[in-house]
Order: sequence, then structure tokens, then C-alpha cells
Amino acid sequence: MALEYEILVLRKQMEQMFQEEQSFTAETVIEISSMLDLKINEYMKSQSMK
Repeated sequence: MALEYEILVLRKQMEQMFQEEQSFTAETVIEISSMLDLKINEYMKSQSMK
């Protein structure tokens, strides 16, 4: 799966979980947000190597 697509999927999941939980501090929202941060960092590193 392409990194850009993984980021998009995680972002959508985070948005959906926020809508369900109505909280940015809900454990599931934080978990997805952390995974999203890692993927964004990975993407940024891959872009700086080009």
C-alpha cells in the first residue's frame, strides 16, 4: 500500500473516530493520531531523500 494512501486512510479513520467519540482525547483517536504522525514522518523523510 502506498504511503500516501495509508496516510489518507488513517486520516479518515481518525476523523470517523472523532465523530463517534466527540473527543480528541479518546484513546482510540489518540492511537490513530499517533500512527498517522509516524506515517507522516516516514513520508516526509522519504521526500527529503529525493
